[in-house]
Formats: sequence, C-alpha cells, structure tokens
Amino acid sequence: MNTKSKSLKLIAEILQAFGLDKNGRKIIRLKNEKGDVDKNDIIFGYLETIDKGFAVESESKKQQAFVYISIPQNYIQNEDLENILDSTSAFMSVCGFDYKSEEEPVWGSFIQSLIFWTKRPKTQREVHDIYNKGKAALEATYLGKPVAESTAQLSSAAAQLIAACYNVDEIVLRTGALILVKAIIDGRTIMSVETISPQLMAHLDMNPGLLRDPRLVYHFLENLPAALKSGANPELTFGG
Repeated sequence: MNTKSKSLKLIAEILQAFGLDKNGRKIIRLKNEKGDVDKNDIIFGYLETIDKGFAVESESKKQQAFVYISIPQNYIQNEDLENILDSTSAFMSVCGFDYKSEEEPVWGSFIQSLIFWTKRPKTQREVHDIYNKGKAALEATYLGKPVAESTAQLSSAAAQLIAACYNVDEIVLRTGALILVKAIIDGRTIMSVETISPQLMAHLDMNPGLLRDPRLVYHFLENLPAALKSGANPELTFGG
C-alpha cells in the first residue's frame, strides 16, 4: 500500500472514530413531538460547533500545546537540528507559548515531542485563532507576500522556521493545531501547511505517531475533509 492509500485509510479510520461521514459531517438524527427535526434547524449548527471542539462559552485558562517533530533522515547535522528546534521554540514564543518540557528524542530518524503552555490564560477559540495567524504567516513568508506591521514579528519567526526546514530533506512539524510538512513527492520537493480542528488536534495529541511519515502527512493534509480543518482558508501547497 502506497503512502497516499495509507493516508486515505487513516482519514477513513479517524472519520469513523469521530462518527462522521466521508465529507466530515456528523451523522445526527433528532426527533421532537412532531417527528424528525428539520436539518436546517439551528440546533444542528450548535451541535456541529460543539462537536468540533469549541464550546459556546469557553473559560479563559492556560492552554497546553504539543509540538511534534519527525525527520526521517539517518544523519542530521547537529547545527541544522538545533536550528530547527530553536526556530520552532521562537515561533511558539511569538505565538504566545512558553516552553514547558520535552521527551527524550528518538535517534536514527529524529523524533522529538515538546510541550508548551500559553503565556496567559486564553480560550480554546483564541488559541486556534493564533494557529490560523501562524499558518497565514508561514504561507505569506514562503510566497514572499507583504505582511502588516502588526504581524512582522510573527512573520520573522515564520521565516526563520521555514529557513530551518530547508536544511533537511523531509520533515513533519506539528505545533498544536498547525501542521507543516516538507516531503519529496514524485521526485519534487513540496512544502504544505494546514491547521486542524480541535477534535483532530486532541486525537493526534493522544496518537502522535500517526503522522510520522512526511509523504503520508502530505497526502493526509491534501485529502483532509474541511470539517477536520480549522479556519475557512483553503490549504495552500507550495512546490519547488
């Protein structure tokens, strides 16, 4: 089974675990005294919002973020590895997170898990807004688009992070709800970035090894239903 087929199988398994159809829609049937509730009823929008992980009212509190780095390369220059780790930490800091702890790395192919916490109490929705801004900064940096002065610091951190990824052949870098992947697909190096829903983020927190292979991750993001993504912006894929 090739990586694309594996990614489609993984998506199908996740959708089944979440009780969603192939389009990422929750299969819900509600009844009242008149029979089935109309599909356009506001209650369905309410349930969909909750199912994606956002409560209608969410308390501001310190939020945890897991960072997962996978580099399937037998040998990595120490300087290049330190550059990736430092630029990742700097990016998370600009996004409003403080470093907390890390697990022992797995060598051979490099795998590292880090834990960050928000510097100040935030709601879950506020945290995902941060991830969406981070995604936009990464996209704008890669494409050389101008950015607002208010986001210059974030754009600078994004530029450092992308530059650090140039030093390895392939990489999966997940920072909470944001996934960046650099992979070699059909002999061409491609970089892609996407933000995921709170529900999928929680699933990956519990199963970090699911997205270890950069090629599988690329196809996974390419075929991910909109319901499992965060934000309205479509996925942007960079090729070169």
